Amino acid sequence: MKWFKRNGLTKATGLLVLAAIMFTQFSQKRWNDEVDIINSDVRSYYAYLPALFIHQDLKLEDKSVYTDAHAHSMWHSEDKDGTRYIKYTCGMAMLYSPFFGVAHLLAEPLGAPADGFSYPYRFALAMSSIVYFIIGFIFLSKLLLRYFNDRVVSITLLILFAGTNAFHYYTGNMAYSHGYSLALVAVFLYCSVQWINQPKLKWAIWIGITAGLFTLIRPVDVLFILALPLFGISSFQSLKNRFVLFWKKRWHVLLMLVFFFLMLTPQFMYFKYIWGSYIHYSYTGEAFYFGSPHLLDSLFSYRNGWLLYSPLMLFSVIGLIFLRRQKEHFAAFVIPVGLIYFYVISSWWCWWYVGFGNRAFINLYPILAIPLACAVHYLLSRKAFLKIAFSIIVFVGILFSMFNTRQFVTGAIHYTAMSEAAYWDSFLREKPSQLFQSLLNFPVGDEQAMGRDVILEPIRTSVYRSYYHFEDLQSCDSTMRPFVQFDLSRNGKGAIRVEEGTEFMGKMPVNVKDVSAIYATAWIKDLPEDVFLTLSKTEPVFYYHAASEAVEQSGAWSKVHMLAWVPVGFQSDSMEFVIWNLGKHGFIMDDLTIEGVHFAYEWKER
Repeated sequence: MKWFKRNGLTKATGLLVLAAIMFTQFSQKRWNDEVDIINSDVRSYYAYLPALFIHQDLKLEDKSVYTDAHAHSMWHSEDKDGTRYIKYTCGMAMLYSPFFGVAHLLAEPLGAPADGFSYPYRFALAMSSIVYFIIGFIFLSKLLLRYFNDRVVSITLLILFAGTNAFHYYTGNMAYSHGYSLALVAVFLYCSVQWINQPKLKWAIWIGITAGLFTLIRPVDVLFILALPLFGISSFQSLKNRFVLFWKKRWHVLLMLVFFFLMLTPQFMYFKYIWGSYIHYSYTGEAFYFGSPHLLDSLFSYRNGWLLYSPLMLFSVIGLIFLRRQKEHFAAFVIPVGLIYFYVISSWWCWWYVGFGNRAFINLYPILAIPLACAVHYLLSRKAFLKIAFSIIVFVGILFSMFNTRQFVTGAIHYTAMSEAAYWDSFLREKPSQLFQSLLNFPVGDEQAMGRDVILEPIRTSVYRSYYHFEDLQSCDSTMRPFVQFDLSRNGKGAIRVEEGTEFMGKMPVNVKDVSAIYATAWIKDLPEDVFLTLSKTEPVFYYHAASEAVEQSGAWSKVHMLAWVPVGFQSDSMEFVIWNLGKHGFIMDDLTIEGVHFAYEWKER
């Protein structure tokens, strides 16, 4: 095809990643869930649109609409004097607005409520993430292709969009701000380079618009404006020439500033409307702690370290070494801006940025793409064995990143409380194990906001432990005695034989008083797929938990286990433990233990 004749690899990569994003979105169909897509932070980003255009209530005074108990609630904050407000700035609402408008026009003709939250609105937001991905990919590729060849750019962009946490923010939490900011920064950088090389009015206008929007979405991104004075600077004389250009094109610079502040104007007007002043700090109780930044934690912490969950971006860090050697004119911009940005986001009280893989770094990806491309260029120019090794690492790294993304969706990677033990318990496991929840360390929000890194670390205590070895009839519950035989044991002489056709076995009462969970283990020979350890209760409230997870192997024997959390209010009752043989297979079981466990969470300052 003629379309592929120029930079075909980069275009093919874009189509491949786009296909992967669309396939993931349309297979998951998150828009069918009325509390998905418009959830968490998005509830606040998005709140401006229904508040303004549907309810005409930017002060959020209608409590029937803005209650947390309502499925379609909008996330808002409240001052001590009762003033309700939207904490997040309105940049994302501005980017959502064209898609919101189309959805609002189509909602009633499609038979959906025109309430801002029904199916058409959720679908429109999902599609907006795809549109901004396309914009970001196109402009970032156009920028990189000015300085690198097609093969280098295609691999760089494949790593960036498919081998990092960015993929999740186009397919999972797709309406979060990061994919949108990435697109804006990519357009800004491309327009900046174009204007520097060939000053035209259109580039100046787009520089002001994109800079204003990404600053409005996340104010710290204002640092990226340093591209204009520093991009392509390699000497003091070139810096001097840049400021000569600014003066020569001062009307362009003025126009950039006009459009920059024009993008910020809606936020100033909102602050004036709510508080009576054009400037207001809406993140009450949240702050940067520049004296104690979490630099290494931001990169490597099990809680949410960027490079731990996007390890291929190590090549971008390595690429900083080659930056001055290969593309010296980038170094004056990429290195200082990257380091300052890293320092600032690592100083925020919530330095792990609740989500997948420290999402704050995604905004920096258009800039990190440059040293990443330098590293790719260097490695592809080496001897064959190094190129092959690099290709294998990239391939495996992308698969690993995709798998991590899947783990985050299934809950095997927690959004805020990962610990070392939890990470390795989930390593290469698609779904969370029975023990996963008991290994999490939850940050204490109030303490973290005060600059103290305090976590709740679980301390496990055994309240009681019942062991059934089946060596004699007295060693097991009466419900199991009919199944005991004395020539089948894993060790010793006794075991349980479950005959084919038997669906339930055991049905013994279990004491749950003063325990947090029941932990049960059993050894089963030639484990069938559908044999479950279960804990249940029918009255006054139904409770049920089942597990068939093998935690250890010994020859033909498998050790299965179950950790069933006892809900609050059940601790004074007993529950029923049952072996559920769903497939009605015949099997042999030995060494059953049932343990009542209490978890106390101890405050620990790191």
